[in-house]
Amino acid sequence: MIRLTLPLPPSTNRAVRTGKGRHYTPARVHEFRAAVAAAIRAQLPAHKSLTGPVHVAATVVMHTRGLDLDNRDSKILWDALTRARFWVDDSQVCSRSSVRVLDAANPRVELEVVPVTAPALIDAWRARPQVRRAR
Repeated sequence: MIRLTLPLPPSTNRAVRTGKGRHYTPARVHEFRAAVAAAIRAQLPAHKSLTGPVHVAATVVMHTRGLDLDNRDSKILWDALTRARFWVDDSQVCSRSSVRVLDAANPRVELEVVPVTAPALIDAWRARPQVRRAR
């Protein structure tokens, strides 16, 4: 099991903005990605990208009740972990669980990442359709 403590991501609702007829990624998203990469380097200095299916348990520690859990523990967080080469691709997450906790003084995301060893889940993960992505 791998444990990581990361900064609280910006809301998915603000991940892509539009201005002057164009879409762009706000600075706060770029800053979050850099903070995730730095946290991984600091907490797991010899880490090599995970290559198989994983389960992710996320404890999302928020500073207020009014924030949606699903806006904080998904797209921006998974993409930042992929960009930081924590895993090869976020499609490796074959199961996940999330819990919201309040702590106004120290918002963060605490992750526990466990390689999946159940044969049925591994077979399903291997049989998933492969999507070619433009890079």
